[in-house]
Amino acid sequence: MVNAIFWALYSIYFRKLGDNDGLIVVSNMFIVGSVLLAVMGLLLDGPRAFTSIEWAPGFIDNLLGTSVVGGAVLFLVWYLLVNSIGGVANSTPYIFTVPALTLVLNYLIMGIQPTIPEIIGSAVMFVGIYLAST
Repeated sequence: MVNAIFWALYSIYFRKLGDNDGLIVVSNMFIVGSVLLAVMGLLLDGPRAFTSIEWAPGFIDNLLGTSVVGGAVLFLVWYLLVNSIGGVANSTPYIFTVPALTLVLNYLIMGIQPTIPEIIGSAVMFVGIYLAST
């Protein structure tokens, strides 16, 4: 519930920043968020919050994938959608493409074959997006 409230506030704020460069808005948001998380880590765990991290290659790959692709790109696409399609209400149906796009990326990057129920579910989802958008 709290996440939904913050997402709504975030979307309203993004809409108000529509005249600004999306890349600048998202990068500033990530810088401020990183500083806040670092401060919270220090307050909760002290210096151990940073010194106990094992910077193994797998961890770095996952961190970059989650933060850059799963974070920055996601917020930049949402910012562009909200400001180009005409608001949150018109952009929301496109959120539901995430599971289908995940199936495609799983196949292209990791070679994981989607199952028949996943393909059917994706098709139903795209039909729903089409109906909601028309």
